[in-house]
Amino acid sequence: MVTERAKTKGGENRPIPMNADLMAALVEYLGWYRERFGETKPDWYVFPWGKPFPSDPTRPVTNIDTAWQNVKAKAGIEGRARFHDQRHTWKSDLGSNPEVSSQTMLNMGGWSDARMLERYGHTAIAEARKAVKGLERKKAQPEIVVKEAVKGEIVQ
Repeated sequence: MVTERAKTKGGENRPIPMNADLMAALVEYLGWYRERFGETKPDWYVFPWGKPFPSDPTRPVTNIDTAWQNVKAKAGIEGRARFHDQRHTWKSDLGSNPEVSSQTMLNMGGWSDARMLERYGHTAIAEARKAVKGLERKKAQPEIVVKEAVKGEIVQ
């Protein structure tokens, strides 16, 4: 259901970027949704209510944990990871990419306080690795001049 009110503390709406993997999953889900309900409507919920299977798209799923357990079981994922743990995983994976700035992670996570970066992942170590990488001395590499290759061997 579309609402005028945002959930963020600041009350702003924010775009959520999607990569090709997420888009493919959503397209697949859309196919299942249309098969299940025959159509889609703007005021229907993405995750519809129903037990044991979704049956009413005009009502939202009432327990995300149960829905998450069902998704994990269908995907063959084992373990006790809670739905909310995925936020930590997302943050840690994003933070391990040295090309992603702390500000980008703050924006994408919807956080206004940089302390949230520490709570939701291990950004500090990724940034520390990037920083010390810049301190490495460039070792002189011996120049190899290939004069000819004889029976798979390089002769200098």
